[in-house]
Amino acid sequence: MPGGCSWPCSPPASSWSAASAGPTAWTWWAWSPSGSTCRCPAWTAPSQGKRGAPERDAEERSRGRRVSSGDSSHSGYSSLAERLLSDLPEGTVLLNKAVRSIQWQGSFREEGDGARVFPVRVECEDGDVFLADHVIITVPLGFLKEHYQEFFQPPLPERKAQAIRNLGFGTNNKIFLEFEQPFWEPEQQLLEVVWEDDSPLEEPSTDLEANWFKKLIGFVVLQPPEQHGHVLCGFIAGKESEHMETLSDAEVLSAMTRVLRTMTGAWAALPARPLP
Repeated sequence: MPGGCSWPCSPPASSWSAASAGPTAWTWWAWSPSGSTCRCPAWTAPSQGKRGAPERDAEERSRGRRVSSGDSSHSGYSSLAERLLSDLPEGTVLLNKAVRSIQWQGSFREEGDGARVFPVRVECEDGDVFLADHVIITVPLGFLKEHYQEFFQPPLPERKAQAIRNLGFGTNNKIFLEFEQPFWEPEQQLLEVVWEDDSPLEEPSTDLEANWFKKLIGFVVLQPPEQHGHVLCGFIAGKESEHMETLSDAEVLSAMTRVLRTMTGAWAALPARPLP
């Protein structure tokens, strides 16, 4: 993403795993090859020397970096990246380093005695060049669709280009409802919705005005209430989600009230207001 990234981008070969249930019980294991460098919009693994951090022993690289499941933060996802970055050598991750092109399937020799030959050359907008064995690209799909033809040299194979062209976007909305008093149990985390008249063998209804809310999959209880208040967060996607965007807050509130009362039997359940 030209101009740098706000995340920054995820490290190579990273994965998420749930250590236990709960909104703060996530463990992030990120394996970092020596000198992994964010080139925004690409991750590269440069050689040791002036282009990257010194080599670390294999044991340290294989351990990865761990964020404890006991750690929690209310300042957003960026706090996870900041925690991991604090352990990396200075200069490992570069921001505001927009990439002009990625030249692959080549033979690029670095300067100096005992120089290696690399198959990938990353050229930045400011003229800096980085050589790498591999590049992991984490750009948004919109950027990839707009620039893939000139971004890669040589061009990507047609099957890769076709995959990029075929990928699309969807709509996914959240509905926040605030209550003066909760009708759910103190430790409850989810309210899931199962529609009795749904069948995978039937065509979905095309009457969005009458049935848009049936795309609702459930609600998450925001915890802790001392911080968030008594708030439910509902999730809805697809055409129904787009239709909901045309409705007023009062219409959404009325539909959600009917759903909650039907689903839970809590006829006193009345959201005080929808939250923006």
